[in-house]
Amino acid sequence: MGKKTWIIFGLVCAVFVAVIVGFNVAAPKATKVDISNVNIGKIIGPSAQNGQIGDSVNGKQDSKVVLIEYGDYECSACAYAYPRIHALSIEYKDEVAFVFRNYPIPSLHPNALTAATVAIAASLQGNDVFWKMHDALYEHQETWISSSIDNRLNDIYNLAATVGVNKNQLKKDVTGDATKKRIDQKLNFDAATAKKFNLQGTPSFYLNGKEVSSDVWSDDTKFRELLDKELKKYNITPPKHDSAS
Repeated sequence: MGKKTWIIFGLVCAVFVAVIVGFNVAAPKATKVDISNVNIGKIIGPSAQNGQIGDSVNGKQDSKVVLIEYGDYECSACAYAYPRIHALSIEYKDEVAFVFRNYPIPSLHPNALTAATVAIAASLQGNDVFWKMHDALYEHQETWISSSIDNRLNDIYNLAATVGVNKNQLKKDVTGDATKKRIDQKLNFDAATAKKFNLQGTPSFYLNGKEVSSDVWSDDTKFRELLDKELKKYNITPPKHDSAS
C-alpha cells in the first residue's frame, strides 16, 4: 500500500478504537490509585503506587521534552504507528525522551493484557530489555495475536528469547506472586494516568502533557515540526533532518 493508503488505514483504525473505548470497553481498572499529585505529562519514576516500576524511557532520559504514548500491543493502529515512532526515537535520541505506557483493552484484544504483562516483566530485567520486548511485540504482532489462549503466553515467551530476554527469569516474574502483584499495580497506575488524560483510544500521544492529534502523529513531516517547535521552546537544537525524509 502507498503512504496515503497506510495513513487512511491507520486513522480509520484509530477512530474505530476510540469510538469503542468511548462505549466503556473494559480496560485496566484504576479506581484505587490516587494520582492527584502526579505530573502525568512528565517521566514518572518508581513508587509504591506503581509497584516500584517507573516509566520505560527511550532516548534522552532527562530531556525537558517528553513524548508519551499509550498503546495496546494487539491494536492494529498502534502497530501502524510503531515504525514511525521507532524511527523518530532514533532520530531524536539525543533530544527527546520517549515514554511508553501500557493501556491494553482485553475485551477488544484478547492477547493484549498478556503481552502487556510480559513487556512490563521484561522491564524488570532493564530498560533496554523492555524496549527489545516492546519492539518485538509490534514487529511480530501478526505471529502472536492469532495464538490460542493455551499457547499465547508460550508463544510470547519464545519471541522474547529471540531478542535476548532471559526467558526463565521472565517466566518467574510473570508467574511469581510478588512480581505479578507489582505488574498489576503498574498496569493500574498507567490506566489511572490515562484516565486523568481523558484518553479516548489507542494509540494516544502526549507531548509535554498536551495531546498530539492523529493528523499530526500520522504524518512524519508534521510530527517532526511539532517536536522541533517544542525543543526550540527550551533552546534545544533539533537534529538535522534528511532532506529525503
